[in-house]
Formats: sequence, C-alpha cells, structure tokens
Amino acid sequence: MKKIVSTIISLVILSTFCLFGVAESQTTTIKVSNYFPVTAEQSKMCEEFIKSIEASGKGKVKFSYFGGGTLNTAPKMMDGVIQGITDIGLSNLAYTPGRFPISDVLNLPLGFPNAWVATQVANDFVEKFKPKDWDKVHLIALHSCGPKFILTRKKPITRLEDFKGVTLRGYGYEADLIRALGGTPRGISMPDTYDALLKGVVEGATMTLESLKQWRMAEVTKHVTECSEIGKVEVFYLIMNKNKWNSLPADVKQLFNEYPFRNKFAEVWYRIDQEGKDYGEKKGVKFYSIPKDELPKWQSAAQQVVENYVKNTVSAGYKEKEVREWISFIKQRITYWEKKQKESGKN
Repeated sequence: MKKIVSTIISLVILSTFCLFGVAESQTTTIKVSNYFPVTAEQSKMCEEFIKSIEASGKGKVKFSYFGGGTLNTAPKMMDGVIQGITDIGLSNLAYTPGRFPISDVLNLPLGFPNAWVATQVANDFVEKFKPKDWDKVHLIALHSCGPKFILTRKKPITRLEDFKGVTLRGYGYEADLIRALGGTPRGISMPDTYDALLKGVVEGATMTLESLKQWRMAEVTKHVTECSEIGKVEVFYLIMNKNKWNSLPADVKQLFNEYPFRNKFAEVWYRIDQEGKDYGEKKGVKFYSIPKDELPKWQSAAQQVVENYVKNTVSAGYKEKEVREWISFIKQRITYWEKKQKESGKN
C-alpha cells in the first residue's frame, strides 16, 4: 500500500512539474529598449503597448522593459536589435547618419505640417517603397515628431537677415537648413541644449513645440517662429530583431500586427506638441509666422537642402528618377493626410 501511495504522489508531482513546464515554455519573453527618459510621453507609449499586448496575450507573451537608455543608447539601438542585445528597440534615424540612406528622405524640409500627418506619411513611404534600410530587422512602425521650429532667447527670427551672425542648435539636415537660411549651426545633444541656451552658448535652437514643456525650453527661450511651410521632422522607428520575430508563434505575431502602433504614436506626438505650445503661451513665449513676402526665400533655402540630398544620394549609386519619385510621393501624401486630418476635425 505504501508503495502505491508513494507512486501516486510521485506521479502527481511529476504531472504538476510537467504542466508548469509546458506553461512556462508557452510564454514568450521579449526585451524592449527605449532611450527616452522614463517620464517622457514616448516612454509611456511603450509601457502602454507592453501592458496591452501582455493583457491580450493572456500569458503567452511577457516583456522585460529597459527605459532611459539603460540597455541600449539611441545611437546603438539598431545594432543592439540586430545583435539580439534587445528584442525590440525605439530610436531615431538621425542618431546614425548614413545608416538609412533611403528613409532619410523623410527627414528633409518638405513641408510637414504636424506630427500626425508626418507619422502617416512615413509609414506610407516604407509600405510603398520597402527600403532596404530595414532588411536586417522586422520594422514594427515608424513615427514622427512635429516640425522643427526656431526657438530663440532674445529676439525673434522672421526674416532671412535675422539669421546673420546667429548660432542655432541643430544637426544633420537641420544644420544644413540653418546654413541655407543664413545662420550658423552648432551640434548639441538634446540633454545639453537647455544649459547651452541658458548660458548663451547658442542664441536659439531648431526644436519641436513639445520641447517647450518636456525639455523645459519655455524657461530659456522667449520666441518661436513656426515655419511648417518648410516643415522638417525627425522620424523614429520601432523595430524587432528579425530572428526573434520569426520565432514568435503565429498568435503572438497577430497581437503585434493588430496593435495600432502607427495611430497611437501619431496621436501622442500630435498631442504633446499642442500641450507644449499651450505651456509656452502660459510661460509668456511669443509665437510668430513667416511673413508672406519672406516665404519664397525660406522655401528656396529649404529646396537647397533637398537638392543636396538628391545630389549626394545619386552619387551613392541611386538613380535620380527614383530619388525624385520618393520626394514627390512624400509631398503627395502630405497633401492627402493633411486633408484627411481636416476632415476628421483633428486640426
């Protein structure tokens, strides 16, 4: 009898172990890395999709989240995902110049009016042209901040002559645009920009409206020139390690495919720009538009940046016809989504 009881107990323990083992093996663990500070709205967006997918998965997927660049910094995010240091990563195209030769076209001053439109256009672009930039990873979605405006400390900039002798924080195509407009660019990291403005190292910066609140720029700048007519944005990416994606069960892949990353990020970026402007107005920041008689000059300067991109991209081996097709498509989709946004009452 003792042997029978002992055998039954052993079988129960073994069965329980096997059941837990099966349950454990059915749970997919995914590491997510994001360089934004943990308090930033973009970080909250990451936390939101993590909670949502975990809840929908009902135990099938579990995330390990690393915010604030603790696992991968922004410039190292792409390599970190490719190498499997992290499974999912969020970063910005501009942090690795030359890494995304085709997708970089989205960072040109092409007249993006706001973040909502820019995010829709960016995703349309990669769906249409399928750039090889993303061949080594699984691209979940692109998203975009709003257009970079001109924030200054002491005096507003509304005419080209106002740029003369003025140093503005800017890098990449921003720096090219500042030069074309007649100013002097200086590359300064985002976290260091506040102090640079406070100490007068630079007279201003090209930044988004959301920076007035999230990065406290309303404390160190008093004037904002809104220039969406030559709107230049920064495009961000959310990517997954390709081997990790391929290894996911079909039902877990479906959870990602069904989650509205594109629209969620579009709404967040658009909202925080609005909040940034409201905050700036409360802090006494003054807002300006480009005078009508000045606009053609600013647009001509922006076109110089575009033409330099075309020239450099063609020199790198791409055909001029296809490069101009990318630009034409982006402008068409800007018009399309701007109209859609107005129809929806989002403006």
